[in-house]
Amino acid sequence: MSTYLLIGDSQAVGIEDELRAEMEARGWRQAGAYVRVGLSTRDAAAQVRALPRADLAIVVLGGNDTAGAPLEQAIRGLLAAVPADRVVWVGPMAARDPELHARKAAVARLQQSLIGSWLDGFALSAGLEYAPDGVHLTNASHAIVARVVAGWAFATASPWRTAVSVALALVGGAALGFGAYAFTRSLG
Repeated sequence: MSTYLLIGDSQAVGIEDELRAEMEARGWRQAGAYVRVGLSTRDAAAQVRALPRADLAIVVLGGNDTAGAPLEQAIRGLLAAVPADRVVWVGPMAARDPELHARKAAVARLQQSLIGSWLDGFALSAGLEYAPDGVHLTNASHAIVARVVAGWAFATASPWRTAVSVALALVGGAALGFGAYAFTRSLG
């Protein structure tokens, strides 16, 4: 059985249980996790070396970061430190607060420029329901995100990932109401 790690902030906390069920249904076992509300990329980079080795790491980070050179170094450091053969990264989800939304958008642009297998959290969260705080998703929205992330991670880690990623973008993405852009970084 293939193994995966989950590393992330409050959005990862929100999807963890549903993601585990979705990944197990695809033949993947969670080998370990480092998820914490308020976790930044810099703080995660300092902690992930203690996790067990896995085939895949699913990283859900960026909501607590600020774009700039220190974040670029933290991303590179985390990618180098993660004890996994392959890393897939879900960028920050959108936020209702305009200032927070702008900060997260800058983080997402930086992530996209540095990370090979990157899923656009803004596109992923478009149209989903948010908790009253306007930052976190509802449980129902977290379940949708977990299903999409599991399918994308599975497809990205598979030898036939390009064909499956295209199918997810065209079928799964359209069915859930967001476009293929969110999946473009996983191709190849």
